[in-house]
Amino acid sequence: MTEGQDPKTVEKLMGNVTVLLAAGEEIEYVAVQQKPLFNAFPDCVAVTPMRIIFCRLRNFGLSMEFKTYLWEDVQAMQFVGNVSSANITVKTARVTEIMGYLPQSQARKLHDFAKEREAEYAGQHLLRNREQATGLTSREIKISYEPSPVEPNGPLPDKPLKTDQQRKSSGKTSLHQTGYDRRGNAALPVY
Repeated sequence: MTEGQDPKTVEKLMGNVTVLLAAGEEIEYVAVQQKPLFNAFPDCVAVTPMRIIFCRLRNFGLSMEFKTYLWEDVQAMQFVGNVSSANITVKTARVTEIMGYLPQSQARKLHDFAKEREAEYAGQHLLRNREQATGLTSREIKISYEPSPVEPNGPLPDKPLKTDQQRKSSGKTSLHQTGYDRRGNAALPVY
């Protein structure tokens, strides 16, 4: 609470948000709205190592609405500063969430936390994308081939095919005798 957050609002938020937190998860930072005219029921943004939580007071402060977004799902976080306040926009694949009227120092701090988390999760996104890509395209295919015991055209001759040197010396260039076609590519013998 070094950037001028309202202590009562933060205390109320902390009491309600702790129910949402996972084991070992702690709130790292809280930004509280400062509306210019009527600031009796400010909204908040809380940041944990796992997620960002938007807290909105409803029914004149009698109830709270929480919207949580995991850092790994956040695609972009934008900080737009005005003269007296700033807006934070968090974009996921399905939702865009905006919190306005945040003091610029608090919005910058939130943006700094987001950049840290983005750097952490960027490596994980790349790794996950690679695993998904390789999991779909690189499958191991095992092919076993066993030659049939029956030879289709009868037994093979005992005489091996001639080598290039033997072919040149004999002057014969038929495919049957050499095992090469006219271009010099190896080919199967025709019997």
